[in-house]
Amino acid sequence: MSIAATRERREPRTHWLALALGLTFVVSTVGCGDDDTVIMLMDSSVDGVDAPRAGDSDEDGVCDTTEVERGSDPTRVDTDGDGFSDLAELFTLGSNVTDNGDPNRERVFILRESESSAVQIPIERAFTGGGEDYVGVFEPGAEDDAGISAATFFTGAVASFAEPMSNVAIIDGEAFRGLNGRTLLSWEARFEYSDTPRACIRAYPFRYSVKRSDGRIVFVSRLTLLVLPVGQTLATGQWCLPLEGCR
Repeated sequence: MSIAATRERREPRTHWLALALGLTFVVSTVGCGDDDTVIMLMDSSVDGVDAPRAGDSDEDGVCDTTEVERGSDPTRVDTDGDGFSDLAELFTLGSNVTDNGDPNRERVFILRESESSAVQIPIERAFTGGGEDYVGVFEPGAEDDAGISAATFFTGAVASFAEPMSNVAIIDGEAFRGLNGRTLLSWEARFEYSDTPRACIRAYPFRYSVKRSDGRIVFVSRLTLLVLPVGQTLATGQWCLPLEGCR
């Protein structure tokens, strides 16, 4: 299974597993949970001092009682060993905390905490048109309690190509207009780092939907933007925690 890529602006996309993580296993992705659960992740410490976490044996931000209720291990930060903390899986990604194949890593894309960092995310889908328009729509997930979401880093999207191109009358912004016949359509969503570095890993789910000219949503791609501090990897880095206590 291939993994989403990170890249510096103006440089070709590279395999983020090899470049950014240095891992030897394949990791998978997620998208927004269907209920758009509010992301409640903050820095792991306050003024450099770890906040006390009573009732949280592994200090992963998830209370022991919650872990027992939800089936995760109160003594392990990452119950299934997939690189995603129990806190992120339970409260941000909505993934199965005991399944290391969930989230689906092909849908996770890394953005580094660096002014020069950017990532371009492809969204592809084949449609059979009869003269309709197909328009891409970016839908950010809920904000965390710092007011940050995938929209904070989103700089725009474009309809990038169609195969075959002859099946499309016009490409206009995020729209493929006058689609006829079976055609592979591709959009590209662009993100750039634009935030204060927090030195901890955080994840921001979002959706990219495709709307037909009759108003019907015909496709939804659920994806995740992973903000990763420079020098950290998914395997060894520290995930952001709730500002106080545990969930």
